[in-house]
Amino acid sequence: MLSPLISVLVTTFNSAETLNECLNSVIQQSYTNHEIILIDNYSTDSTIDIAKRFGATIIIKRCGRSEGINLGTRMAEGEYVYRLDSDCIAEPTLIEEAVKKCQEGYNGVVVPVTTHPSMGGWARIRKLERDMYLQDPTHVAARFIEKRVLRIIGGFDESLTAGEDFDVHLRIVRAGFKLADIQSKEYDIGGPTTLSGFCIKNYRLGKTVGTFLKSNPKKGLVIIQPFRLAFWHHRRFFL
Repeated sequence: MLSPLISVLVTTFNSAETLNECLNSVIQQSYTNHEIILIDNYSTDSTIDIAKRFGATIIIKRCGRSEGINLGTRMAEGEYVYRLDSDCIAEPTLIEEAVKKCQEGYNGVVVPVTTHPSMGGWARIRKLERDMYLQDPTHVAARFIEKRVLRIIGGFDESLTAGEDFDVHLRIVRAGFKLADIQSKEYDIGGPTTLSGFCIKNYRLGKTVGTFLKSNPKKGLVIIQPFRLAFWHHRRFFL
């Protein structure tokens, strides 16, 4: 089988605290035919220096997260793009597993995301919540996507600061493309560890929830509502 080039897109802003682990998880992938494209929003810390050490292609532009991913997609040489947040790490087999699924005829894959077990404080509660969503088809987002598919659907909605990944997923499905699940996970290593930090982050990101719901009125309500069947399905684990 052919080994298509994969473009790993990472958006950053003062991400030095977690970026080294993030990019190292890319370098350690069992699938080696990939490039790293980093889109930076004028960081003032050592983000750029870290990216250079990993041989990343660096784009510096004042832009939001969605605009950065769209810019990276346009610059990407790969057949597939994999969006990896700068505060996340990927399991070593993730890209290999995603490529195999796409070679079976899928146009992209849903990557499970949870909080790293080493995170303490409020992050432990966030991990419990995220683990409840595993295998929940109503709370998933494709993060590894065929590049031509992103172009066909118009890329990420640049007006969104939250829910942009769900929005892309729903538009891919509505356009009739096929998405698969994989077992390999991403782990968040930089999320808030206090309740106040969690509230501040969600307030900042949640300002465009109304825009997201206008574009996805039915599915969007299912995604944002707090009571989910997943908690019932995983009730033993929850207890």
